[in-house]
Amino acid sequence: RPIEAFAGSIQPGARWKFHFLDGTLGNWWNAEAEQKMLSIHRLEWNPWDWLYLSPWESVVYAKRLELSYLNPIGSYFMGQHTNGDLDNIAFGGEAAVTIRPYFRFYFSLFLDEIVLVPLSRLFTRPNNQFAWQAGLKGGSVAGERNLTAYPAVTNVYLSPHAAATTASPPWAAATTWVY
Repeated sequence: RPIEAFAGSIQPGARWKFHFLDGTLGNWWNAEAEQKMLSIHRLEWNPWDWLYLSPWESVVYAKRLELSYLNPIGSYFMGQHTNGDLDNIAFGGEAAVTIRPYFRFYFSLFLDEIVLVPLSRLFTRPNNQFAWQAGLKGGSVAGERNLTAYPAVTNVYLSPHAAATTASPPWAAATTWVY
């Protein structure tokens, strides 16, 4: 699927980077093709040499002019409420702690179509979908990268809208289903 977009990055400080993209998913020249718009922004922050934090947010919406989604520094989640429309909002972030040259521990979280509720119900509410990954990247004492290993744990928690059973399908052995 082609993407036509306007993208950019700015670095307001030595330890800050901001990236954004606004574009279209699909072919503008084919009127019969489904047209969707995409906006995404990401902040990267290294407060110290050993710590990396990077929150991001994205939205996929119908082909129409939505000024709140075209603003690269505005919250898409808040823009959705301003527009009064439910679009596909996703957000998440990454964090990493690096102890050079020995290892780097990382964690990544993806939240899709989240309805904000108290934290005790956030990850058990039906139709709140999320995934996470955590891992450890190790190097040798000498700092040689040819001895690097990437053990990782990944989980995806889905809540299918049309689920009629609590049984997990056989192809989803590593997936936990939340109803």
